[in-house]
Amino acid sequence: MVGALLPGIGCYTCLLYTFIFQRERIDNFVTTNCPKVHSSFPPVSYSIGVWEPQKSFWLFVLFIHVQARIFFGVVSWG
Repeated sequence: MVGALLPGIGCYTCLLYTFIFQRERIDNFVTTNCPKVHSSFPPVSYSIGVWEPQKSFWLFVLFIHVQARIFFGVVSWG
């Protein structure tokens, strides 16, 4: 259960944090390909991979998650 739910919960938590505490970053975010297009949704890759403290939280969630994945991989393979 932890191996399946934890990454999803962690990702949604990072996005929620971005919506609540970094709203001005979302409002000012534009891509280099379309500089005049604004979006009301944060890009997931930026929210979990570039912006702090979401990046640290996401890495922590993955650190906890990898042990469950290894355990279930060993149990199902052996």
